[in-house]
Amino acid sequence: MPAGSGDLATVSFTPSIEGVVALLVTFKFQGLRDDGGVLTARLFVEQSGVRTYAPDEPMTMVAGMEFQRFSFALQHRFAVAAGAPVLCGLWGQATGGPASGSWRDMDVSAWLHKRAT
Repeated sequence: MPAGSGDLATVSFTPSIEGVVALLVTFKFQGLRDDGGVLTARLFVEQSGVRTYAPDEPMTMVAGMEFQRFSFALQHRFAVAAGAPVLCGLWGQATGGPASGSWRDMDVSAWLHKRAT
């Protein structure tokens, strides 16, 4: 996927119980930057038309025209209701000047845990 912004990788399911989704996303970004830049990645869960984001994870790229590779693993927990479809995933954006790059090897894993009472 070219550098830019938007939903990069998603997985969906319908929880059978009310609980907490433990979301883990691993990915790589690779490309060229001539003036540095910032990659921003955010995990999200969307249910019943409401999207909830984890805090921003800004990752600064070093200035210079050399080819750069970055590997990341992000995790967060989200509360979900039973019976309504859930969309989980990674939203990303590359900003900060001219860029040539791509998001690679994205893997989204979601585990549903029963909420403690």
